[in-house]
Amino acid sequence: MLGFSKYPNGNVWLHDIGTVVISSDSSYVDFALAANETEIFQNRYHPYQSSITIIGLDELADTYMRENNLAYCSFQMKITDSTESSGITRVFSVLYSSRIMSLTADDWSANRFLTNVETLLVDQSSDLSLAMIASSEDKEYNLFVCGTDSGGNKLTDKHTLPVNHPVRGKKLVYLPVSPADVLRLCAEKDVRQVLSYSITCGNRSITVFVRQLVPPYVQQFRFRNIFSVFENISLQGKIVRKTTTKRESAIIARQTTVFSTLSTREYELTTTLTFDEAMRVEDMMESPEVTDAQGKAVILTNEDLSVDNIPTSLKQLTLSWKYADAEPTDHTVLHESSNIFSQQYDKQFS
Repeated sequence: MLGFSKYPNGNVWLHDIGTVVISSDSSYVDFALAANETEIFQNRYHPYQSSITIIGLDELADTYMRENNLAYCSFQMKITDSTESSGITRVFSVLYSSRIMSLTADDWSANRFLTNVETLLVDQSSDLSLAMIASSEDKEYNLFVCGTDSGGNKLTDKHTLPVNHPVRGKKLVYLPVSPADVLRLCAEKDVRQVLSYSITCGNRSITVFVRQLVPPYVQQFRFRNIFSVFENISLQGKIVRKTTTKRESAIIARQTTVFSTLSTREYELTTTLTFDEAMRVEDMMESPEVTDAQGKAVILTNEDLSVDNIPTSLKQLTLSWKYADAEPTDHTVLHESSNIFSQQYDKQFS
C-alpha cells in the first residue's frame, strides 16, 4: 500500500522540513515536489523493504525560495506507483529562516513580525514596511503615534487600519509604516514631526523611534534579513575611507612608465548603537545581499562582531565594508542650499 509514513505538515521552518519516508509494496514510486504549483523536482525511487527515505528537500526549498526572494511558500508533494495511479498528495508551507529557531513557525507568525527585534530606530526619510504572516483573523492593525505640532508641543494620535488578510490559510503581507506614511495619516491632528510610534496586530508589536539625521554623517544600508525580507538600517557615526592604490610600471627607454593603476576603497564606520540596533547589524553581517541606499552592492569585510547581552547598555561597534564594483564610487551629492544655516536643528535627543 502506498502512503507517507513521515512528512512535514502545516507551517514549518525551512530547517524543520526534515526527511520524508514513503511506504510502498510496488517496485517503484514516482515522487514530485512543487512550489506554488510549479514543479521543481521529480524522481523515481525503488523501495527497499517496502520503504523509501528522501532527504535534502530543505536544500531544494532553500534554493527555490532564495532565487525567487520568498519568505513564505507553499509546497506540494505527490507520490504515485503502479497500484496508485491517481497519486497521494501532501501540502505544507515553509517560513524561511537562515537560523535554527527556538519558537515554532506557527508561534512566531502569530506573535512576531518578520524581524528579530522589537524596537527600530529610523530617520525621517526611511522606507519602512513591516512583513508578517497574516491569517484570516488578522483583519486590522493599530498605530499609536507620538509627535509634535508646529509649535513644538507634543501630540498623540491613534489609527486603526485594514490588513490585506487572506480569506483562509495564511499569506505574507506588508504593512506600510514608514515615517512619511505615518505623518500623512496624522495630518488632521497638525502633527508636523513624528517622534515615535508603535504598531500592533494581534499579539505582534513593535515600536519605532524616529530621528532627524544630518545626511553627510549617515550611512544607509538595505539588507535581506534572516527571514528573506528586506530591511533598511541607518547608522550615524564617524566614517573613515581608506584608499589603496596599486600601480603597474615598466622601464621604457630608461624612463619608468606607469601603465596600470587600480584603486580600491574600504570604509570603516565607528558608532554607538542600542542593543536592538546592534542585533540588526549582526543580522546584516549574515545577510547574503547587502546594498547601500542607491542599490549598489556592498561587501561587509568585518570578520567578527562582539556584542554583550546587556540590553540597557549602548554598544560600541566598528563596521567595515567595500563596494562589489572594483571601480571606486563617487558619493558627491547636491544640497538644496549652500547656506550652512538652512538645516533644521534636531533637538529631540539634546
